[in-house]
Amino acid sequence: GGLISLAALLTLLLVPGTLLAAPAPAPAGSPAATPSPSPSASATAKPAAKPAAKKRKLTKAQRRAKRVARKRKLVLKVARRQLGVRYVWGGASRRGFDCSGLTLYVFRRLGRSLPHGATAQARRGKRVSLRRLVIGDLVFYGGSGYYHHVGIYGGRGRIIHAPRAGSVVSYSRVGGAATARRLIGN
Repeated sequence: GGLISLAALLTLLLVPGTLLAAPAPAPAGSPAATPSPSPSASATAKPAAKPAAKKRKLTKAQRRAKRVARKRKLVLKVARRQLGVRYVWGGASRRGFDCSGLTLYVFRRLGRSLPHGATAQARRGKRVSLRRLVIGDLVFYGGSGYYHHVGIYGGRGRIIHAPRAGSVVSYSRVGGAATARRLIGN
């Protein structure tokens, strides 16, 4: 008895598929005849795909705010491209800029026309507090209705401007500004 049992056990272990062989089919009509899902099939099934998230519609104000933000970024991008261009009195092109020529050139790229002259430009747009500057605002220097210099606010308390003869378009601190005007999103 014991030797035969050991031989039967070894046969079962060594012959592949003996233990995993499919069971004999059940007679038709018996309760065992209904197939049951195999555990391996349910374990490998992929979860149902989540439906795509619906895009939330923006309000009119949100769409406008996005357009304004894009325009401000564009002003800064165009102004930064002029860094290093030399100062030329009366200049309003890549061959050279004066202060108001630089602002005129940058805003022209956005389809906005400005006069050439800081005082004339100070009459455009909406007046804003120097404490509430946003990128793209024009910052003016001077006073009593006459402004001798203008720059474009570039963020972090700095302007991009064409400072004076013998220099190039560069960044400077806002300090000493008299007023500011907002042309984008006013």
